[in-house]
Amino acid sequence: MARSVLRLLPLVTALALASCSQADSDTFNAALSAGQHVGASDSEADTEPESESDEGTSGDGSTGGGTSKGSTSGGPGSGSTDGTDGTDGTGDPSGTSGTSGSGNDPMCGDGILDPGEECDDGNYVNTDACTAMCTNAVCGDGQIYVGVEACDDGNVNNGDGCTSACQLPGCGDGIKDGGEECDDGNMSNDDGCTNLCKVPACGDGLVQPGEACDDGNVDDHDACLSTCQPAKCGDNIIHQGVELCDDGNLINTDECLTTCEPAKCGDGFVHQGVEPCDGTPVQNGSCQSCSIACNAGYGDCNKSANDGCEVGLSSDKNNCGACGKTCGASQNCVNGACVGTTYGPNHTFAGLQSNHFVTQGCCSVNCQGNDAVDAAYFCAHFYGNNCTPKPGYQKAQTPFPAYPKMHKYGGCSNVGYIINGTTCDSGPCRITDLVENTVGLTNLICECK
Repeated sequence: MARSVLRLLPLVTALALASCSQADSDTFNAALSAGQHVGASDSEADTEPESESDEGTSGDGSTGGGTSKGSTSGGPGSGSTDGTDGTDGTGDPSGTSGTSGSGNDPMCGDGILDPGEECDDGNYVNTDACTAMCTNAVCGDGQIYVGVEACDDGNVNNGDGCTSACQLPGCGDGIKDGGEECDDGNMSNDDGCTNLCKVPACGDGLVQPGEACDDGNVDDHDACLSTCQPAKCGDNIIHQGVELCDDGNLINTDECLTTCEPAKCGDGFVHQGVEPCDGTPVQNGSCQSCSIACNAGYGDCNKSANDGCEVGLSSDKNNCGACGKTCGASQNCVNGACVGTTYGPNHTFAGLQSNHFVTQGCCSVNCQGNDAVDAAYFCAHFYGNNCTPKPGYQKAQTPFPAYPKMHKYGGCSNVGYIINGTTCDSGPCRITDLVENTVGLTNLICECK
């Protein structure tokens, strides 16, 4: 019975093939051409004859059940094709010696790890862990391992659009790619490379160590300067909308105050060179509309608010009645007017006071007793050449003998006390209180210009 089955097997196989459609046949043949393993169908397995060891005729390897690797599980007569001597498996009842059968050869993609294969996952997909060449997927093999690799350009170079880890370049991967100024492998903004892979700089919008602010621009007129320091009064830059001026200092006496507002009358600070006062107290006067108003009889002659109205105009010879009005050398300022200096009718010299100038006889200038000449001589020689007698003097005798009398040196008498600063003829004028009655000018007033 078994032999009958064996004889019918070729016929059944032929009928099975004949019953297949042309498309199935083409698919099958194509698979064989590609070296793909094609297993026997269930129906073929059912009709496969039982092995009989006594049939060791010509061993036809094509009928054997051996796999593409020529395994020892071949069917009857799976030994050598001649089978004549039975030494090559033709006489092996078990059929296990048919290792050299002509079944399908080992191939990649059959799901069986053969020698020389790193892997075999039973498919020809290049995007999983085992490529269509039965090699393990690795970065740089030119095949993108889905879910593991984002790219694979066939090399492990950085800087060419795909990193050595088969990932797309990106900021923070520790690789400086085109367009990146730096890449330190992290996403921190507080070190030497920002999370935008830019070298930190004032104006990048990120507050770095050493920066007090960073508003992302280099505008010096907003709240953060181009130096990444906050705008403040006194930095010499006008903060728009906040400051009206900024002269780079904190002085209140120039044109811009320490509040960065322009100086103006009424701000309480004296703008030097512009206003003499600003609401501050003024000595001998007051401050009105940032100008000094002096009390009557006083003047601000040095134009300084520090000492107010420092000059009394009623008596100051250099500012008599007004600042800068100067009286003559022999004048005095009286009630704001320059007037000549007057001496007499009582004249005091050397501690003695007298109103009597001796002109008796040749004691006068010309020995002729000329009262006008004597009066002029007295005023010029006793007080100065710019002094002249004022009308009203008269000639009289001294009221009593011991009355002090002024006279010329070397004139009627060369005795008496020398009057310093005077010159009468060849020497200084004198004053004496000798006991004698004399005639001379009295009540003489000398007026000096």
